[in-house]
Amino acid sequence: MDWHRNEGVEFTFLEFGNLYFSTKKEQFNLEPGSLTITRPWQPHKVGNPNVTIGKLHWLIIDVGVTQPHQSWDWPDWIILSKEDIDCLTKMLRQNDVQVWNSDRKLRECFMEIGKCLNDVEQEIPQSKLNILINNLLLEILCLFKRGHVELDESLIEHLRTVRLFLDYLQTSFDKYWSLESMAEYCGLGKTSLSKYCRQLTNMSPINYLIKVRLEAAAELLSKQDIVNVTKVCYDCGFSSFQYFATVFKTYFRCTPTGYMNISSGKELIGGAV
Repeated sequence: MDWHRNEGVEFTFLEFGNLYFSTKKEQFNLEPGSLTITRPWQPHKVGNPNVTIGKLHWLIIDVGVTQPHQSWDWPDWIILSKEDIDCLTKMLRQNDVQVWNSDRKLRECFMEIGKCLNDVEQEIPQSKLNILINNLLLEILCLFKRGHVELDESLIEHLRTVRLFLDYLQTSFDKYWSLESMAEYCGLGKTSLSKYCRQLTNMSPINYLIKVRLEAAAELLSKQDIVNVTKVCYDCGFSSFQYFATVFKTYFRCTPTGYMNISSGKELIGGAV
């Protein structure tokens, strides 16, 4: 499974086999008993690139968020005490660790959930499944407490949400973006998004997007097999070639065609957007 994000918090458990699991920071070779936890904003992939023989249990719980700063809203069938669910939520939000070593109780929880779902001869007993998932969450909480999880409040700040979005733009610059759609993606107001973006980049969100698009265009133009400048313009998210040529020349002090003709080993100094 290639790079993706989930709509909820994903818990996976490798029962047997070996499996490569990659985050943006690191690649792990999961072994039997490995537990992974990924939040909705954490891109990850499985395999390298293929998946070998094994058995992976996975569970995704939608807690109503897409960004780190948002408050979690667990489904009403989660029946842990308020104290326990608040503690679990805090530990899941304020630590960034994605790979853990499970214990016997956690293994048993996943195995029981798997047995419940594999019984295809009768309708899945929803109450039993709910109880098993609640028990799993409780055991994860116990694992965290025994492991003395280090918490970092900066992981749930609005600033982190914007930082993650700016990283996301590095690979999604070709999409249609307006200030409104950027703010909606981040779960922030336009004013807040602009404030945090300037704090991180000293630029407005739109100007930062233009910068990313221009740098992507420059990279494409530096490749010897690229000759269609117009195609580069549209592939990088610009809707007007005239505008692209103007801002490109302002930023690189060179036309797109001129840049393409310069030796790829020669660097140009960028200017202001």
